[in-house]
Amino acid sequence: MYYKRVIIDEKGKRHIANSAGEFVVMDVLTKCEVSFDSEVSFPDLKGDKDLLRYDFCVHLKGKDILIEVDGRQHKKKTRFTSPNLLKYDKMKDDYCANKGIIFYRINYSSGNTRVVRQEIKNILIKEGLEWRILNSGLQKVEGDIWRRVS
Repeated sequence: MYYKRVIIDEKGKRHIANSAGEFVVMDVLTKCEVSFDSEVSFPDLKGDKDLLRYDFCVHLKGKDILIEVDGRQHKKKTRFTSPNLLKYDKMKDDYCANKGIIFYRINYSSGNTRVVRQEIKNILIKEGLEWRILNSGLQKVEGDIWRRVS
């Protein structure tokens, strides 16, 4: 089954999720009002034909953080596995290492969205987002005002 959902962020920008794992990442980022772009590419990172894309570029505390949500096809051959997938994954890993770009891979091979939700929260906290934004469904309203969201 093909998965596609759209989230519209606080600036009105549309982000398309191609998996439930990507949707969870978008949901957390949007609820926490963290600025991000989806499907990000660089002109000097190209596969055999097209530019390679990262799932997300998160803009946090003056840093750009690249994130990939890896489904089963990144670990085991499925009908969604392209012949060059592992080669392209290594190219992305090497690109970030060589350029000094902060890069995370979230393992979504289990299909468990709770794991993805916890992983993105851990990344955001590690990279400087205040823990209380992520704690107990709190969302920043303005300044130092927070509200509980469901």
